[in-house]
Amino acid sequence: MGNDRYAGGGRREKARGEGRSRPRLTGRLVPSPNRCRMNRRRRLAGCPLGPSPSRRPRCWQSVQAMPPIPARPRLLLIEANDMPKWVGGHLAQEVHVLPLGLMYLAASARAEEATSEIKIVESSLDCPSDERLISLLQEFKPEVVGIRSIIFFVDEMQRIAQLVRRHAEALIVAGGPIVQAWRTALLDRVPELDVAVKGEGERVLAQILRGEPLPTIPGTIYRDGGGVHDTPASPEIEDLDRLPFPAYDLVDLERYRRQLSYAYNHRRQGVLLTGRGCVYKCTFCFRTSERMRLRSAANVVEEIEWLNADHGVRDFYIVDDIFNASMPRALEIFERLVASRLDVRLYFVNGLRADIATETFVDRAIEAGAVWFTYAVESGCETIQESTRKHVDLDRARHIIAYTQRRPVVVNVSTMFGFPGETREQAAGTLAWLAGLP
Repeated sequence: MGNDRYAGGGRREKARGEGRSRPRLTGRLVPSPNRCRMNRRRRLAGCPLGPSPSRRPRCWQSVQAMPPIPARPRLLLIEANDMPKWVGGHLAQEVHVLPLGLMYLAASARAEEATSEIKIVESSLDCPSDERLISLLQEFKPEVVGIRSIIFFVDEMQRIAQLVRRHAEALIVAGGPIVQAWRTALLDRVPELDVAVKGEGERVLAQILRGEPLPTIPGTIYRDGGGVHDTPASPEIEDLDRLPFPAYDLVDLERYRRQLSYAYNHRRQGVLLTGRGCVYKCTFCFRTSERMRLRSAANVVEEIEWLNADHGVRDFYIVDDIFNASMPRALEIFERLVASRLDVRLYFVNGLRADIATETFVDRAIEAGAVWFTYAVESGCETIQESTRKHVDLDRARHIIAYTQRRPVVVNVSTMFGFPGETREQAAGTLAWLAGLP
């Protein structure tokens, strides 16, 4: 790849607010029309701010102005979250879970030989203060920084992007559900961002790291001539079995063991995503995929065996939207685990679909090591079930939940309140439905 595709052609342009022109040199910074704002929290704390905002841009204003990406650049991946805010800020314990999405990105980038060195950090765990993030940037010297987040943590994403812009010469790439939700508006909300990746990022990030021209990469949102360009969606990965297993060697499993995790316990853990997407169309759910794609039972069990043998993991948190959407595959996974004779524990920490679960499913899951079941019912009101398109058969759900409760496992039932149009009586009906469980 010719990295000069990012570079300016040496043409001249007028500097903003000046009457003379200046050359745009290869890799020269082109200031955004928006002026840099000083972060109030850092200013009051007296933290170093680096070069003056008037001399450092908030973003690369166009793809023509972006500097060349070095071959196999150093890649820093940051999970931008603020877990004290997530739990309310008054609890002594925070909840920290493995940054699985970044671990998949790292594994794929490494398999593609698209980077020379990768580091993964979680902002609220590894660099909650500006000083610690600045120190990390100065020590690692990343050439590409990927920041993953959700809307709830947009302020944390902005804090990180501002510090990266001031203290590193790096391309800043955003990813995660926040991009899928806000799309082009995200680059306005966080003007330090250069590029955003919508949808699955494994292929797209590798293309960016190889220096391919952004206009030719589906699934990217980038700045172009003062505006923002949104390319067509990137094709979804059809065969999930072909993806490398997440890069567990890039996270400290013992450190995460000391944190509360999905099941609110302290375990040396593996997080399993055995499928992507969902077959249902509930109105309240954030959906990033129109179709459901599942890993094979053999591939799932292979990952469990690998984590158990190579990383000493016994506790596995399954985070699929609906693990039991395919009952034959679910039962095959259990059968393979039983045959493997592994001493492991399974936690269904996301929502199992209660009305399609069976007694056989519950029995086989427990035989394979399941100790934690979460059933997503959402509402005990038939009207709300219809309006949200959840369409749970509440009688069947009650039966399987009660059946699971009689077994020696933890059972959780997820419900929601405050649906549009939901009345006090309908909400009370959900409480009554829950009260009717054993």
